[in-house]
Amino acid sequence: MLAALDTVIASAAFSTAKRPARFLRHLVETALRGERHLLKESVLGTDVFDRPASWDPRLDPIVRQEASRLRKRLASYYETGGAEAEIRIELPVGSYVPLFRRKTAETGAAPTEHPPIEVATVTDPVPATRSWNLAKRWIFIVAVLLAAAAVGVLFVRFVRPDGSGRRGIQSLGERGGNPAAQELYLRGKYYWNKRTPESLNQAVDYFTQAIVRDPGYAKAYSGLADCYNLLREYAAMPASEAWPRAIAAAKKAVELDDSSAEAHSSLAFVLFYGALDIRNGEREFQRAIQLNPDYEKAHHWYATSLMVQGRYREALAEIERARELDPASTSTLADKGYILFYGGQPDQAIALLKQVEAAEPASQSAHIYLATIYLSQNDAPNYLLESRKAAELSQNAAALKIWEAARKGFAAGGTHGMLESMLEVQKSLLKEGRGSHYNAAKTCMLIGKRQEALDQLQIAIENREMDILALGIDPAFANLRSEPRFQELRKKLELVLRSGVG
Repeated sequence: MLAALDTVIASAAFSTAKRPARFLRHLVETALRGERHLLKESVLGTDVFDRPASWDPRLDPIVRQEASRLRKRLASYYETGGAEAEIRIELPVGSYVPLFRRKTAETGAAPTEHPPIEVATVTDPVPATRSWNLAKRWIFIVAVLLAAAAVGVLFVRFVRPDGSGRRGIQSLGERGGNPAAQELYLRGKYYWNKRTPESLNQAVDYFTQAIVRDPGYAKAYSGLADCYNLLREYAAMPASEAWPRAIAAAKKAVELDDSSAEAHSSLAFVLFYGALDIRNGEREFQRAIQLNPDYEKAHHWYATSLMVQGRYREALAEIERARELDPASTSTLADKGYILFYGGQPDQAIALLKQVEAAEPASQSAHIYLATIYLSQNDAPNYLLESRKAAELSQNAAALKIWEAARKGFAAGGTHGMLESMLEVQKSLLKEGRGSHYNAAKTCMLIGKRQEALDQLQIAIENREMDILALGIDPAFANLRSEPRFQELRKKLELVLRSGVG
């Protein structure tokens, strides 16, 4: 292990980068000594980054920032000069304990056993592909859910801050009794954070394996729910399939561990955006933050839910809190840009999203948000550029089809020709059961087809499309707000949102 460490630190990627090299050496050597309990943020700040004893990691995120940079530097090294390394060193997201992976002929890189670190000796699955039959996967996961209910979980005593106790649920994985399940969960989080269709499918595999190892592992169910949320967003799974799976997994996570901020945050997301249950979704976000004020994702997702309600000041406060907790998160920064756009600051939004693009060219969110802004401004060339990148990154065939029509329409008839061609394809996709009536309504408005836009909005509300959540704040429909029919649609939408799950 030390030989592998020395090779990495002697490489071009680390030889001139003293701080990452020092950080990596400290992590590896501490883990090899069996002192994993020292690999936590409060200790690393003083031991590695020379912070004083009074240092507060909530105010100074130096350890999280440097860990994020170290992960990226390691990944870059193993993609280039270290591609043939026999043993790889990884730093899983959410942990400061390094993982050693030995390259094998059969599976590529697999964990290598080392007693002081207690790395799980499990075999990596064959990387998931989009051709895997999703129905079969869902049958397997349903079986896992049923197995969890049959096997049961361990009951332990939780204590509230006021000292009073309550009965709670905690699995072996939560208590550290099942390191294999924990390791699989951390790998799932790693691939989930990569946010590509392929990595999300890999994350589903890891979370599912973690549940097989420990049927009472609430965080693994929460991870599954979060995967389905993004698989829908990246067009890797139809929303009609993704939302029910996400809701089932999130509810199971809360059932297993009602004290888990991750579980309540996952449930909040699917209730708010999937079930359009605004009241209960917000309640779950607040519950997650109450349970763990330092859980970044709860603040992040709560911020976007406040945005669609038009509560911009609160939304910006929450997104800033999320950024404080994870300064390296490009997805959080991208969503801040979107909040700025809907809050009436498009120039600031574009500048921020351009920063995200420069730092993370594969950020689908940044390209989608920029495409939305440019389209609202009738900036066809920039819209075509950003929408193409977004469609290619998501591997969304429908979005690519719309982009191709837009490109040809623009070449033939300028911006108006682009919009007409887009609308034609959007309508064709809707007949096939694909696409969004809400987006078709936006295109209609840009062309000037107001009544057709209202028709499309009515269908979007009847179909409970997620995008209708933004109806009250979307600048695309600003010119409709005084029309009686639009006001009636707003009232109908309010009834839908109050009713939650129908």
